[in-house]
Amino acid sequence: AVARPATASAGAGPSDEPELSLAANTFSPYVDSAWAVFEFMVTAGVDIEPAAAEDLMMLLAMVRAPSPTVEARAHQVMLRLDALRMIPTVPTLSEYFRVCDVNDCMHIAVARFADARLRHEIVPSAGMCTNVISGLVRNKQVPQAMRFISCLGGVTVDQTMINACLEAARRCPQPLAAFDMWRTNATQLPSGIRLDAAGLTTLLHAWRAAR
Repeated sequence: AVARPATASAGAGPSDEPELSLAANTFSPYVDSAWAVFEFMVTAGVDIEPAAAEDLMMLLAMVRAPSPTVEARAHQVMLRLDALRMIPTVPTLSEYFRVCDVNDCMHIAVARFADARLRHEIVPSAGMCTNVISGLVRNKQVPQAMRFISCLGGVTVDQTMINACLEAARRCPQPLAAFDMWRTNATQLPSGIRLDAAGLTTLLHAWRAAR
């Protein structure tokens, strides 16, 4: 298994990037090696453990520059899991959505999210949802992000997810929608989640944009 280095939260806002930000050419030897092992396992008929898919997807998601090769490999991992009738784990999906974000294929991420939730009955994590919301916003698909948010009833929200929702709302044609979103949800948030510095900054941006 690949050691998991510490990275910034998966729920970073659309203007933020993880501390470990790598171009495809910088990280390609590590990705290529992991991919070769994965292909060998597939060719040899070795059972693929969920952790193997998680680790490979994590490596692919560390490449924070658009890469057709990385994107294709991420899709192939998901298709291989489909072929083996394996249900992707929450970490695998969360990292996959980050790959989709970087490579501007969020329509596939949204479809995979819906499939995981409806067909496989996976309970989405806040990180999964945050990565989809932030990816849609980063790729200038704000209406889709707002529709996605409206379908997330029952998901346990964390700080980064509420901040991502506020960021999506403030990029709407009516930026003050961010204030409406906060007022609507503030009393329903889990204990300990409040308007932090990032959320307050987002609301200030919304207020300035609406002036």
